[in-house]
Amino acid sequence: MFIFLINMKYSKTQTGWFFIVIFAFILIGMVISYSLEIEDGKDPFNQLLFLILFLGFCILNFYQLRIVVNQDCFYIIYGIGLIRIKILPESLQYVKAVLSPGMPDGEYDLCIVEF
Repeated sequence: MFIFLINMKYSKTQTGWFFIVIFAFILIGMVISYSLEIEDGKDPFNQLLFLILFLGFCILNFYQLRIVVNQDCFYIIYGIGLIRIKILPESLQYVKAVLSPGMPDGEYDLCIVEF
């Protein structure tokens, strides 16, 4: 049996700065390699454009993670929101609050959810 609190609303957002920095270095490296290829007389612009668009799409979809909990369900939303996972309370078997490293004593930040 699962009991939900009335008017419960929780939202937490975490930005993936490591992911953003890595992809920025990859994009910078691609542009530099493209500029060196132009000097050699080749023109790989179509491949560069495809890779930049693909990496840009990946960055937009995974640069942040947002968890939203309300009285109806749990939402896990990646990036700009194209990828959304909805978890209904009826599907939960076990929920345990854990103390997250870096949080002040007595504050719980994460929940481990097993399906």
